[in-house]
Amino acid sequence: MSGKCTENTLSKAKENIKEKFALVAPTEDVDIVSAIIAAHYGMQNIAKGMAQVTKFKLVSRENIELCEKIKQKDKYDFQLYEFIKEHWNSWKEQQIESILENRNNNSLYLTITPSFYQTRELKYMNLSQIESFSESEIDLVGLTQTYF
Repeated sequence: MSGKCTENTLSKAKENIKEKFALVAPTEDVDIVSAIIAAHYGMQNIAKGMAQVTKFKLVSRENIELCEKIKQKDKYDFQLYEFIKEHWNSWKEQQIESILENRNNNSLYLTITPSFYQTRELKYMNLSQIESFSESEIDLVGLTQTYF
């Protein structure tokens, strides 16, 4: 699609999400999505590093007037995002039985570090290595298992 967003393009985007994608989730649930993808590929244990994509924010949330103008200009984006959150929550209720914190000293975890985005290298680490890495680099979080 190209051009200006309208009610019709918003409706088409919602239709595409429902009919053409196996999984669409909001960014705040990246831990759950990571666990789902890992389970799909037969990995029960996964850890990942948090990486800050932007070093600074262009707009402060404290600037309420500017935030409201952005929301008005991007109203269809915000509506689509709200739809995605509702769709995702419904999907989770139907598909996911449980999500457990998983910390086992004897297990190796598929570990996605912040350097993955440059190197595409996955690592397998035990909890001691993850803790050592976290102390020297950046926290690795999200040791989870998802059951469907």
